[in-house]
Formats: sequence, C-alpha cells, structure tokens
Amino acid sequence: MIKLVVVGSLNIDLTMRVKSLPLQGETALASDFKMTPGGKGANQALASARFGASVKMAGRVGQDQYGKRLLSSMKAGGVDVSYVIQDENVATGMALITVDNTGANTITVYPGANNCYAYEDVDALESVIADADAIIAQLEIPMRTVERAFAIARQHHVTTVLNPSPVNSLSREFLAKTDIIIPNEVEASSLCGCSVKSVDTAIQAAKELVKMGSGMAIVTLGENGAVSADQEGVFHVPAFPVSPVDSTGAGDAFVAAFTVALSEGVSVFDALRYGCAAGAIATTKIGAQSAVPTRKEVEQMVRDCNK
Repeated sequence: MIKLVVVGSLNIDLTMRVKSLPLQGETALASDFKMTPGGKGANQALASARFGASVKMAGRVGQDQYGKRLLSSMKAGGVDVSYVIQDENVATGMALITVDNTGANTITVYPGANNCYAYEDVDALESVIADADAIIAQLEIPMRTVERAFAIARQHHVTTVLNPSPVNSLSREFLAKTDIIIPNEVEASSLCGCSVKSVDTAIQAAKELVKMGSGMAIVTLGENGAVSADQEGVFHVPAFPVSPVDSTGAGDAFVAAFTVALSEGVSVFDALRYGCAAGAIATTKIGAQSAVPTRKEVEQMVRDCNK
C-alpha cells in the first residue's frame, strides 16, 4: 500500500448555491446551504485514502466544535489524523463557497488555525515524512512551512507534490525541490505570466514550469481534461463526459488519484486518466469531501470509456 503524507489545510466549508455568481455590488439569494468538512489538504488526504493509500494528515485546527468535526470526519474516512494539532488559541479555518447552476464556484478562505501551522511543527514530522512514498502540500498554510516539508522530503528521497493553490509566487529554488506541480489553468497562468485558455497554451505553461525547475508539471483544464510535461515529453488526456453540478473539490480529487496511481508505478498517461476520472466524478455531487469517489468508481469510469 502506498504511504502518503499530506501537509496542508483543514477547513469547514460553508457552501451556498445560487442561480448565477453575483457581480461586484450585487446581492444574490441562495437556494441551498450546507456546512461540510473541507480544506484542500483535508480533501486531498481523504481522496487519497479513498483511492487506496495509507494517509497521514498533518496540519492545525482550532480546539473547537469545527475542528472536532473535521477530525471525526477524516478518521471515519480512513485518514490518520494523529499529526493534526488542536490549537486552543485560534479558530478552525473556514471557506465560503458560492456555487452556481453550472457548477462553477468562487471560494473565499479564512485560514484561521492553518496560518499557525509552523516550520517547527513540520520538523517534528521528519520520521513520518521519511517513511512515506510521497508528500502532498498546498498553499493554504504558510509558504515557509511547505518549503521546510519539501526540504525534509528531498533529504529522504520522498516524492514532493505541490498543488499551488491559492496561487503564490514560487522561487526557482523551491521549484527545484518540487517533483510534481499541479496547478489549474488560472494558477498556471499566474505562475508563468501567460494566458492559459486552451490545451496548447496549457502545454506551453507546463513546459515553462519544468524549465523553471519542477520535475513534472500537470495543468488541469476542467472540461478540457489535463496536460503534463516533463523531460520525457508531453501528454494530453481529455475530460470524461459528465453532467457537473459542483466543481468544488474536483481538483483535489484529481491530485489525489493522480499521485496515488503514479506512486503505484502506472504510466504518467494512465495516472492522468485516473486523475481526470476522479475529478469528473467529483463534479457530479454536491460538496468537496462528500463528492470524493472511491477507487472502484474511478476504475469503472476509465473502463467504460475504454469500450
């Protein structure tokens, strides 16, 4: 069984459904509201466990009802949360998510305890990271903390996977410690200073990220699938046809399924297909963690599309 460590955020998601995303200054009435466990780190940890990996989650929550709810949900999903710190001095992180009738969304995050997950906290994880096949991180926790986690991982020859969300400027020194970077088209545009609006421009952005230092770059493109680039070449995998209702968490499902599959030794192309299938299935259900597919569901979609 593949061993993963996810160093990242844990939030409570406050999700509202609207007919269309409100414009600046506009007030919109929501037709539905849900409060669910979330956070990019927690989502990716749960999705990785559901895809068959042994997963340890590291991060920080408040010592409040929301933190307890998050930990309980992740335990139930098979994630080891013994490395999540409960902080009595700060509240658990929150994400306000607005979803329209097409499944498109906007997300505003209050980091809360996530912002307090420190460099020193990661130092205590060295033996845990050293025992892993890969480590996954995002940017909803302090950049310095992510940098330290990746430095430890590289010392122990552990694969480093970065989902650069929310997007931030990344130094070439840090990218050189990143084996795999997985942005979406908006994040890739920001990182590369270009406009990613097609498969071709996504490939160019992925190539640029490799030139900047990352070992491999994946750019996810929603309804256009995903592309990859590394020193061996490029791939494009089209999206799987679904009727989306909520894109929240689709990228997290992709990151998890791709990372687990690649760690198991499948080809980059096949890992991309698993990632795209997982992301597609996640869009057919409301919520982030509640929409995470099982490995059986992902494999069934891939088989069905091979017929």
